[in-house]
Formats: sequence, structure tokens, C-alpha cells
Amino acid sequence: SHPFNCAEAIDGSGDVYVVGDFVNYQGVSRPGAVRLNDDGSFDAGFNLGSGLNAFGKVILQPRDGSGDVIILGRQTQRNGVNLNSLHITRFNSDGTEDTAYDAGEPFGTGTGRWVNGAKFAHDGSGAIFIAANAGVAPYRTFKINADFSMDTAYNATAPDPSNWMEDVVLDYTDLGKAYYTGEGDITNYTNLHRLASDGSV
Repeated sequence: SHPFNCAEAIDGSGDVYVVGDFVNYQGVSRPGAVRLNDDGSFDAGFNLGSGLNAFGKVILQPRDGSGDVIILGRQTQRNGVNLNSLHITRFNSDGTEDTAYDAGEPFGTGTGRWVNGAKFAHDGSGAIFIAANAGVAPYRTFKINADFSMDTAYNATAPDPSNWMEDVVLDYTDLGKAYYTGEGDITNYTNLHRLASDGSV
């Protein structure tokens, strides 16, 4: 079992969300994601049913008072049912899919495609910068809007688009710019990219 990421709930409860490559927690089947109470016990209120069919890698919490969470990773099913929004899924506070947010199949349904890293934009728009192992360019460095539609104005053109991206860090001093890290040749700087607000190098 490999927990990949955790985040304290922003509702002040002290609860913690955990996502990763695991099958159960304390004997309860919850593949991919769980919510834990502040004492470490299982929070049954966040119920993914039998869980996700593949790991969650990143969890984000919109600051809109909804209590929803966004899980980004490799998942394509919840509770044995196909998700409307593959790999990038918004869940209600009870663990059901929020189908109003639908990224569709941002980089297809083939194997070897998942999100590795993601960050909310610092401008409060709710947009998300994403670093991915997506199989095909340009969907290794991309940006989605708050409603999960693709930001087509963000035209990411990394120096070596054949390599997957591992994570993204936003530049606090220059809003809109982002650093992406991933696979590449360190001598040619293809494993570290700084992209402008429109996705250009």
C-alpha cells in the first residue's frame, strides 16, 4: 500500500483526506481514497462505496463552501460504475460523484495515463494546473477551468513533449507562471520547465 497524498479538511474538523495506491483502511474496503477523523478512525460519512478502481494521486479542496473534493489520478470508476469525469473527478462531501463537473476523457482511456501533480491557480478563479503522464502530447502540462472545461488559451509547449510531467509548482511572484518537473535529460533541462501564463516556454 502506498499513500500518495493527504490534505487536512478545510472545514475546521481536523479530519484528513488520504489518497493513494491502497485497497482498504482498518479492514474496510476503500481503494484509492479515504477520509479519517482527527483521531485516525475511519470517517464513514465520506463513502466511496467499494472505492476507486485505481489510485488517486492528488486531492484538492475547492474553497467554495461546498465540502467537495477533487481527486486526480488514475481512477476511471467509483463503486464499480464508470465515472463521467475520468482521472479528474469532483466528489460531493458524501463521496458521490458531482456529475456537474465533467472533464470527460482529457487524455483518453488507455493504460499509462494519469495525473501526477496539480495545483489551484493563485488568482482565485478555481482553475487547476495539471502535470500528467498522459501518453500523448500536449496533455502532460495543461490547465482546466473551474468547471473542468479545458483552458484552450493555455497552450503548453514544453521543450520535450515526449516526457511525462511529475509535479507543478506555481510562481507566487509572477501569477500565472508555473514550474513543471518530470522525466527528461537534466543536461538539456528537459526535466524542468517554466511556462508563462499562456503555456509558452
